[in-house]
Amino acid sequence: MKNFLTWICAGSALVGLFWALRWAGSLTPSVAEPVWPRVDRIEGSAAVELRYEGGETLHFDTPPQRVLPGNAAWVDYLSVLLKPERVCALPATSEEYSRLRTANDELTGWHDLPRFSGYGAETVLPFEPDLVLVHAWQKPDVTALLRGEGIAIVVLPMPDHWDDIEKTLRVLGTLLSVEKRATTVIEANRKRIVSLRRRLSARRKLQALSYTNLGSGGSVAGAATSADILFHLAGLENVAAKAGLVGYRTLDLEGLLRMDPDVIVVDDAHSDAITPPTRAFLYAEEGLKEMEAIRERRVIALSTELFTTCSQELLTGAERLVDELNRLEARR
Repeated sequence: MKNFLTWICAGSALVGLFWALRWAGSLTPSVAEPVWPRVDRIEGSAAVELRYEGGETLHFDTPPQRVLPGNAAWVDYLSVLLKPERVCALPATSEEYSRLRTANDELTGWHDLPRFSGYGAETVLPFEPDLVLVHAWQKPDVTALLRGEGIAIVVLPMPDHWDDIEKTLRVLGTLLSVEKRATTVIEANRKRIVSLRRRLSARRKLQALSYTNLGSGGSVAGAATSADILFHLAGLENVAAKAGLVGYRTLDLEGLLRMDPDVIVVDDAHSDAITPPTRAFLYAEEGLKEMEAIRERRVIALSTELFTTCSQELLTGAERLVDELNRLEARR
């Protein structure tokens, strides 16, 4: 009984952690339309003004020099635009849930930045940021507290499409006075997308599903999610979106059987002894053995920082996904 209770508690804790990080990495709110601010450089000066329609206006006389990314996705964005000297601290989740996890020499210095645990006034204020970047889902009460302390907070919506990721890069480019760098990143990504399209084989358009099961039920990613963007880049059809699902939704095994995707994409994390990884769960479940993706062994695991991101790193994830699909196809 003691071992059973330990298993239940540990499993519940892991599920809670997963959903918290799913929110922190790539959950798209569906309760309201995204609100994008207008960002303009004041002609003839270094000043920038950011305006939300019918709401707040932020004015920066000089480019922010102590930027604080409120979650791991912002680390992805900032690390392609800025040198680490202009960033005052990073969220503790960065090492596992951002491109820092597999960073090469171009990110020298980023690993040395101090860390903060969670988005809270008590964790953010000690670093004295002159700009904090967060997404619309992040604690509005904390945002209000920080604004009350005179901290400039820029809140952007989660991306629903790749164009939103480019829009985020352009907003940051103007706000941080690195417009040329932002344009360079956008153009380089567009070239990678063209190259990726050329590498797609002539196979039929496969139906894909992003799925997670930590032992207490499954969840899938429908329309208006980072997985939907990933699949579009990789030339796949999101079967959950096709079924009318929006955002991240729970899905039982009967629902999974009905969708019967050609490809299932999972996270390569959560592989401890208590809760088996999602891929192992799928292959071990007797009732799923006749599903196309299970029968053809097309359950593909993406590394955590790519599976959970909502940044331009989705393009890297799509490249990895296409590589793996082409490899599997070549083996047949």
